[in-house]
Amino acid sequence: MTATPSNLLFIINPGSGKNNTDWKQEIETYFSVLPDNFEIYEIPNPCKPEMIKQKIESFSSTKVIAVGGDGTVKLVAECLLNTNIPMALLPAGSANGMAKELNIPDEPKQAFDIVVNGSPKKIHLVKINNELCIHLGDIGFNAFVVKKFEDENTRGMWGYIKAAWKVLGVHPMMKLEIKIGNALITRKAAMIVVANATRYGTGALINPDGKLDD
Repeated sequence: MTATPSNLLFIINPGSGKNNTDWKQEIETYFSVLPDNFEIYEIPNPCKPEMIKQKIESFSSTKVIAVGGDGTVKLVAECLLNTNIPMALLPAGSANGMAKELNIPDEPKQAFDIVVNGSPKKIHLVKINNELCIHLGDIGFNAFVVKKFEDENTRGMWGYIKAAWKVLGVHPMMKLEIKIGNALITRKAAMIVVANATRYGTGALINPDGKLDD
C-alpha cells in the first residue's frame, strides 16, 4: 500500500542568521524529487502569528518546519500549540541552540534527512509570563547581550561575541527573591536561567542534567 504524501510547510525567516546557505534553494532542490507536497512560506515583516496559523491551515499541513534560529522556532511552536501537527526545524539562525540540543546537523541534506525520516518526539514546554519557552529563558546578562545584538542589527556568532564584549562588566548585579513552596531564597546574581534544555547555542553548558522530555 502506497503511503499518502505528506504536506510539508517550510516557514523561513529571511532575517535569521548569517551564513552562506540558501535554504530556500536547498529545500526546493531536495524536496522537488520526493513524492511529498511542500510549500515555502517566508515570514513577512511585520508578521502576526495569525498569518502563520492561517497558512498552516490553508495548506492542510501534516508537518511544519521552522527554518531559522531559536526565535523562529519559538514563533512556529506557538502557532502549533494545542494541535497534533509535528514540527521540525532547520538550523538557519545565528546560534541555533535548539537545533544543537536535538543534534540536528548544519549540513542541509543531513538535516533534510531528519525532516523526512525522523520520528516525532514529545517534549515539555515552559511558560513564563505567558511567553513560551522551549529552550532556555533568562533575565540579566545574556538577555542584555541579546538586546544589544538585536539593536545593532548584527547577525552570526561574531555578532553575539561583539555584543557580549560591549556589555561585559557594565551590567549590574540583580537582587533576587525566589519563592519555592514556603521557602524564600534571596540572592545577588548577574543572570537567572530557566533551563528546559542543557546548553546555549554557543556551547556553554548551563543545565547538565536537563532533558527536554523529563
